[in-house]
Amino acid sequence: MRFKPKQSPATTFMDIVEAENMPWNFHEALTRTGGGIISEWIDGSHGKKGEARLHRALDQLRDLAVIHWHKPHPASNIGNHTYVIRFKDVSSMQLRVFGHFYMPHRCFVMTFHGYEKDDVYYPVGYQKTAQGNKLFCDEDFTARTTLHPKYCKNCGSETPTVPVQSPGSTTTHAGYKFTTPWKN
Repeated sequence: MRFKPKQSPATTFMDIVEAENMPWNFHEALTRTGGGIISEWIDGSHGKKGEARLHRALDQLRDLAVIHWHKPHPASNIGNHTYVIRFKDVSSMQLRVFGHFYMPHRCFVMTFHGYEKDDVYYPVGYQKTAQGNKLFCDEDFTARTTLHPKYCKNCGSETPTVPVQSPGSTTTHAGYKFTTPWKN
């Protein structure tokens, strides 16, 4: 009786190990104007020092496996696949960026911002907002998110690309072609 050689699985153990060692990419939800929601918030409210502190937190998280996204590192799982990134601005206000992982692109998608005061996250209803934003962004990842500046190796660019064109035009983002879904 002859035995057939085992078929090698589509994903090998080494593929999993290599994927765990790859750095995370960071994307952010698009605003109606076509910019990144977190970039616009940081630039408009917290200046260069706030931006530097956010990027320091992203740099600390970039090479960590998901299971290590907890204290003392600057992130925590707050339930329902929602994570929060913690950092402070110049006035020591405890700023928070909420988001989720989008595994097909190996990235963390930052979908909205808030703050923490007396161990309570604001805005009120952040869990419901986070879940709604996750569903919205994951439904059409390439059209509803943009890379956070200098934080997405998969997109092949070190500068942000905003996939907003004239209505109905076709553009490429993250290697995919899509037609803009909204009208000006």
